[in-house]
Amino acid sequence: MLYNEVLPIFGRFFVHLPIKYFQKEGIMDKTKAIILGGGQGKRLYTLTARRPKPCVPLEKRRLIDFAISNCLNSTHINAVDILIQTHANALLRYIEDAYLPHVIKPVRCHVPPMPPGKEAERFAGTADAIRQSGHVFYGSFDHILVLAGDHLYVMDYDPLIHFHARVSSDITVVVQRFPAAKAAGQLGVFWQEGDKIHFIEKPEQPSVIPGTDQCLANLGIYVFNPQVLGRLLDECDGNDFGRQVIPHAIDRGYKVDLFEHEGYWRDVGTVQSLWEANMDLTGPSPAINFYNRAWPIYHRPRYLPSPKFINGCRIQDAIVSDGSIVAGEIISSVLSTRIRVGSESRICQSVIFDGVTIGSGVELNKVIVDKRVRIGDGVKLGFDLANEARRYPQLDIRDEFGGIIVIPKDVVIE
Repeated sequence: MLYNEVLPIFGRFFVHLPIKYFQKEGIMDKTKAIILGGGQGKRLYTLTARRPKPCVPLEKRRLIDFAISNCLNSTHINAVDILIQTHANALLRYIEDAYLPHVIKPVRCHVPPMPPGKEAERFAGTADAIRQSGHVFYGSFDHILVLAGDHLYVMDYDPLIHFHARVSSDITVVVQRFPAAKAAGQLGVFWQEGDKIHFIEKPEQPSVIPGTDQCLANLGIYVFNPQVLGRLLDECDGNDFGRQVIPHAIDRGYKVDLFEHEGYWRDVGTVQSLWEANMDLTGPSPAINFYNRAWPIYHRPRYLPSPKFINGCRIQDAIVSDGSIVAGEIISSVLSTRIRVGSESRICQSVIFDGVTIGSGVELNKVIVDKRVRIGDGVKLGFDLANEARRYPQLDIRDEFGGIIVIPKDVVIE
């Protein structure tokens, strides 16, 4: 049945972050969260060539900070396990710097043997990651919460866990109403016939809620009873929760319930979706609010000075992070830490990662600039893609990017 109670990765390293224990009136269950760090992130192309997908920046944060912060802020999450697949050293280092100094329990790392260069083949999918990491079931936990490390949303998991326990579900899946046209071919979809739930992974023609043009899309957030999860992974040899395990559970008669989330949610899996997620931050009332003191989004502290604006700099609907010195004009853009922008430059609808230097008289329109890039004086990008691609072969320009230019790490554009 569908319930609406919320109104408002894999791999080489296994990192265990015990967070806190709780005792709240009427609730004594213990929950472990498992964050799947994601695969190679192929649809993000050059942005994940040298970094794990969960470490893709969003402002001065990383994508995985949102799942971890949701767990830290939710009262009834007792421990977080992060399963990592590709570029494991980078993600492990980030987790250690950002979170390990702040937890009260020892950190346990597990490094399963892997042949050099084979890390990307460690797991074949979301379910296979947990199947091969049997140690995630260690400990006395009443519920297992499975999350993706590359989804962008804010959610208090406590009502979800309350609901799962109260209705005695085997599996609870978090869903959201999406326009069917938007979900088609992109998201798994649930629908109901009487009390019977049905599910198809990424259908081209999703079944809609009667009287609407919307469908119930799977957000990739699951609560399992540990015994049920273990049994399902033994029964079903499929490697993916959406494609095989959830359909198997429904067919076998497990009690599967749906829990509706009504807040912001985005799968940041493509260059265009990453750019759109950044643009969502720039408005006066952003969907993801970094200024909410009641629900902080944690990240690695950098201890940098405040940003500095010089030479008549003009900022409109933009984020400029610490350690930056900016002149020129910044419009509807997100600048990470330690950015330098020269005089008479104009940055519009662009995303600038850490440590980038932009000269004077530069114009950027719909450009994602990766770390440590240097852009010389007078360069103009985002106005004539065909000519710019010929002039600057270092640029990553593809039809599927929707007119967005990507500048890879450490490139010099002059």
